[in-house]
Amino acid sequence: MKKEKKQEKKQEKKQEKKQEKKQEKKQEKKQEKKQEKKQECCSGCQKREHIIQEIHWMARRYAHGRATYAVSMFNEAIRLGQALGMEFKPDPIDGLVEAKDAQLDREWFEKNPRK
Repeated sequence: MKKEKKQEKKQEKKQEKKQEKKQEKKQEKKQEKKQEKKQECCSGCQKREHIIQEIHWMARRYAHGRATYAVSMFNEAIRLGQALGMEFKPDPIDGLVEAKDAQLDREWFEKNPRK
C-alpha cells in the first residue's frame, strides 16, 4: 500500500509538472504574440509618421499665405503632431514649420515677400 501511494504521488507530481510546463509555454506564446503585434504597430506607426512628414511640406505650401480656415486647421494639426512627439522639417525658404495667415500676419508678409 505504501508503495502504491508513493507511485500515485509521483504520478501526480509528474502531471503537475506537465501542466506547469504547458502553462509556461502558453504564456511564452502569448508574450511572443504581444511582441509581434508591438513590432507590427511600431513599423506601422513609423510608416504613418513618414507619410505625414512627406505630405507636411505640400500642405504647408498650400496653407501658407492664405486668408482661409486652412491656415488654422493646418497649424492645429502640426501642433497636435508635435505634442505626440513628431518632428517636422522647417520650410527651406522661410525656415518655418507652421503656416502664416495672410490677414493676421500682414507685417510678416510685407517683411518677407515671396520669391
